[in-house]
Amino acid sequence: MSLINQALKKAQNDRGGAPRSADAAGAPAYTQAPQKNNTPLMLGLVALFAVLIGLVAGLSILVFGQQDSAPQQPAVQQAGAAPSTAPAAVNPEPRQQPKPQPIETAAAPTTPPVELNELQTARENAERDLQEKQAADAAATLARQQAEAKASSEEQANAIRIWLNEARINGIKLKGSSPKVVLNSKAYTIDDNVNFELGLSVRDIQRNLVIFVDEAGNEYTKRP
Repeated sequence: MSLINQALKKAQNDRGGAPRSADAAGAPAYTQAPQKNNTPLMLGLVALFAVLIGLVAGLSILVFGQQDSAPQQPAVQQAGAAPSTAPAAVNPEPRQQPKPQPIETAAAPTTPPVELNELQTARENAERDLQEKQAADAAATLARQQAEAKASSEEQANAIRIWLNEARINGIKLKGSSPKVVLNSKAYTIDDNVNFELGLSVRDIQRNLVIFVDEAGNEYTKRP
């Protein structure tokens, strides 16, 4: 603003300075030629100068404002990077797995006591019938075996009788400690087998009688 005031004062001095200087010097009066009015030019220069000052001031404010705001950036960055410097948890807490819900099992239908008794009675009857059937089968098997054995024994006995009827006693010797019988021209003593196929052996030797026995313990006699 001081520059603007100085410019205005200079313009005023230029306009009124020439007559005062002429009077002071004592020069003869003369008619001064009309001077050209430079006020608009000066005002334009003043306005241009004011604009330049405004631009310089604006640029200064902009530059100094950037310089003032520049140191704040590291602080922002440091604040942003602060979480990264925090130590990570060494052992993070494990996530709790959801516990499985217990499986609800359907309750077994209860059986009334009357039905339980009936089932138990039916099972006992079935077991008794099975035991009776097994006993009957065993008895039938034994009877069949006995019948077969009896039939076989009868056949064996008949075969022995037929063989003894056809055999001939040629003599009996009772002297000594071991009596002998001569049967079909062969001598046999007690416990000698006289027919291997029929399983027949000598049981006892007497004066007029020879006793034979088969594998089943049946005794047969023959006289000379």
